[in-house]
Amino acid sequence: MSEVVDRWEQDIPHDARSVELAKAIADIDARNDDYFDFKFGGDGDNGEELLYILDIYFAGRGTP
Repeated sequence: MSEVVDRWEQDIPHDARSVELAKAIADIDARNDDYFDFKFGGDGDNGEELLYILDIYFAGRGTP
């Protein structure tokens, strides 16, 4: 099982820093050809996946 799935199954709230950074990345992407076309509407969206990845990073598990 992946860390992302674990966090999703445990319904762990997103870190506020993750939300801020993900929204900023999505805004920059949208102004620059919208390559990633991030969506934050719910489970399974690529924006939701980005949020969980950032949560893992800010929790210290994704740092080298």
